[in-house]
Amino acid sequence: AAHATEMDDVTTESSLHPGAAVIPAVLALGRERGASGRAALEAVVAGYEVTIRVGNALGASASYARGFHPTGVAGVFGAAAASAKLIGLDGEGIANAVGIAGTMASGSLAYLDGGAWTKRLNPAWAAHGGVVAAGLAASGFSGPRTAIEVALRGYSDSPRPGRLTDDLSVSDLQVMRVSIKPYGCCRYAHGIIDAVIALRAAHGIAPGDVASMRLGVLSGGWSLIADPPERVRDPKNVVDAQFSAPYAAAVALARGRAGLAEFSDETRRDPTVRALLERVECVRDASLDREYPRRWPASVEIELRDGRRLRGRVEHALGEPRPARGARRAVRGDGRTAGRARPGAADPRALRGARSVRGRRALVAEVVRVTRAGRVTVLSRHPRAGREVAALGGSARFRGKDVIDIGTGNGRLSFDIAAHARRVVGVDPSDGAIEVARRQADARGLRNLEFRVGTAQRLDGIKERFDIALFSWSL
Repeated sequence: AAHATEMDDVTTESSLHPGAAVIPAVLALGRERGASGRAALEAVVAGYEVTIRVGNALGASASYARGFHPTGVAGVFGAAAASAKLIGLDGEGIANAVGIAGTMASGSLAYLDGGAWTKRLNPAWAAHGGVVAAGLAASGFSGPRTAIEVALRGYSDSPRPGRLTDDLSVSDLQVMRVSIKPYGCCRYAHGIIDAVIALRAAHGIAPGDVASMRLGVLSGGWSLIADPPERVRDPKNVVDAQFSAPYAAAVALARGRAGLAEFSDETRRDPTVRALLERVECVRDASLDREYPRRWPASVEIELRDGRRLRGRVEHALGEPRPARGARRAVRGDGRTAGRARPGAADPRALRGARSVRGRRALVAEVVRVTRAGRVTVLSRHPRAGREVAALGGSARFRGKDVIDIGTGNGRLSFDIAAHARRVVGVDPSDGAIEVARRQADARGLRNLEFRVGTAQRLDGIKERFDIALFSWSL
């Protein structure tokens, strides 16, 4: 179901979805055999390791060029390894299962044609094949030891077999490199969505303000979300919408979000979204491809009817596990001013360097909610707060005029009055918000939670004092 709605996990280098193939196989066998939770988790980790390494060796764009879906091709090997481990096969038995799985490796990229549902079948068939392969191996059926190498030659234009064993380490497992998709569409469009939402929030853009949008798309994902133009600019069904960069940008600008509801027939028919689609163009950008597939950057340029050009670039889309600490997202104005913001998903210093708050309306009475996922949700009583906080970029999520999510992928975020006086996010201690946050943190098992109360003064000359709650936590 997660794969069908495009809300499953995903990898960057291998561009595949390991969970959709590995986890169903483990759940089915685990229930049948009464496996323990620990055994199931160990099998999942093993399955992820094999799936992702085979995917890295395939090379996503090279596999696409042959017309194959990496999740289906690599997933069956991972599902076989996971299944074989779960049922207790030894090294020889696991090798046989993986070898047998090579005969069942498949996954056609033809799912992009006419809104077909076959993409959803690819990981399901891989899970099925993995279970069958393990069962055959357990019965004494032998498999070749060269199945993966042969698959690499058959399903990839330029295989990289060295990636199968590069950086082997129990301290750096592939499962720790998996991203979580926050939007209901192809991962190649997520950076574009992040950039559009940030620009929308920072500049208060309405659909009617937009003269045109230019989307910088990675070459590796071009055939999936940018080509052919007639399909991506006029999606006929939900699958077309899920694999359309123009649609992703249009719905992000029109709705300020891109969840399941935005990738539906109802939203697809929305006149506002349809009108925006006519103003969107996809372009190739060599600067985006320099570090692909290890990084998936995206760029957006929005030209407004008043003549301004707004540009945004995202180096790491929301949901990635360990983006580079120095990565930046730029949100530029009309050429005379340029604001830069660091992604909160990587660095607690995300709030530094922002522009000072202007005007008489202060950002006051914020309620901060802490969750186990290392996310802060700021519920603002003033729409200006939404725009200011979302303008930070990075993993800032702007949902409506009153809700902003700021991801902190390392599970830690701290605010310091001296360093961050220009961008204040706090609560009035008198309204009990600190105690509410503390109780929620305790309920979620957060450790080392610290609260301090201080004051800050506006930097634009207005003598206005308001209370701030500063906090930090670790998982």
